[in-house]
Amino acid sequence: MFSLTRQVSRHPLEVVPERRRPVVFVALLVLTLGFGRVMDPPPKTEAAPCGIVSLEFAGGTDKVRRILESWGEEGKAKALRNTRLDYAFLLLYSTTIAAGCLWGSRVYGSGRLRREAGVVLAWGQILTALLDATENVALLRVLAGPVEEPWPKVAFWCALPKFALIAGGVVYGVACAAQWLAGGRREG
Repeated sequence: MFSLTRQVSRHPLEVVPERRRPVVFVALLVLTLGFGRVMDPPPKTEAAPCGIVSLEFAGGTDKVRRILESWGEEGKAKALRNTRLDYAFLLLYSTTIAAGCLWGSRVYGSGRLRREAGVVLAWGQILTALLDATENVALLRVLAGPVEEPWPKVAFWCALPKFALIAGGVVYGVACAAQWLAGGRREG
């Protein structure tokens, strides 16, 4: 019978012994949340109602210019600083989500399809980090100026699958945690 996870080699985080995965996940989660609190995002404005995320999804030079103008020099400096810090943050959050997916797939997943989904989502977090790093290159280009194509489109087309993979991993992890909290623990 076909098994998707048999077609994919071991995820790098699978070197962590299963009994230690909860501790590793919690430690990564604390580090990720702590690092996220250190970041000082640019302001939310009418042109950028979602702050830096608005810039990620701008998709065109005119919209990027309106966002940067609405932030002023201080907001632009914050966006620049945040984008640089995001290179460290993307390693933390993607590893945290991957660890949560792997832990959930082995310990709290029920059924082969659900377990395999966790492994695939964990691998997807590596793609998430690569997309985020590429998006950061595009954002740094528009923040340094001049604002020109293709950088707003590059940021947009990296942000879209990045956020989809993040959402998939988080939803999967929350579903596994809910099963665990409801007493549905299944050893892998």
